[in-house]
Amino acid sequence: LDLWTYDVIFLDHDLGLDTGIDALDMVMAHSKQRKAIPIMVTGVDRREVIVSAMRAGCGSCRGSGGNSLAASSGHVEAASDQAARSRAPGAIG
Repeated sequence: LDLWTYDVIFLDHDLGLDTGIDALDMVMAHSKQRKAIPIMVTGVDRREVIVSAMRAGCGSCRGSGGNSLAASSGHVEAASDQAARSRAPGAIG
């Protein structure tokens, strides 16, 4: 995170000892990554995982139901649009 500034950061929810939410907190707190769009990927389609990721600041969260490149592309585009709207002058949030 210190070396590069990223446009999009994919996070896996299941990281073993930590969760993707822990990693998301690190990304969101990092000064070089404030404009990055975080997208959480999880192998489970559990509503509470997706909701917690979105509340923690993810631009998108996708479960195991859409494992295609087209699905990933759609999530990146949607998250990018959402980030642009939230950063627009006068935006709330």
